[in-house]
Amino acid sequence: MVVERFLYSIFVYLRTDDLFTFDIQNSAMNNVDALRNDIINKLLTISNKAYLSAIFELLNSSNTGNDLVKPTQEQILMLQLSDDDIAAGRLISQSQLDQDDLQWLKEL
Repeated sequence: MVVERFLYSIFVYLRTDDLFTFDIQNSAMNNVDALRNDIINKLLTISNKAYLSAIFELLNSSNTGNDLVKPTQEQILMLQLSDDDIAAGRLISQSQLDQDDLQWLKEL
């Protein structure tokens, strides 16, 4: 919870001070190196020592993604049900799913 508060306060600070004009959609399309460089460039514009310290602590305390995540029983059940649907031929194409989504959105 503390880490999330740090992250939120950092985001609010950066966003309100116009130091962080980061287009998430464009960055998501970039590769990891480009995203890392974008973050570094944004960090170089920050002069507030308290926020830099908070970011540093956040990075030091965060998980690097090396730990394996064990799925819950519910997630395992959903995967098994998905396997059953595939085996039984209960499939839908992406284009049909897109059409169904558009129809559903129009009905809202």
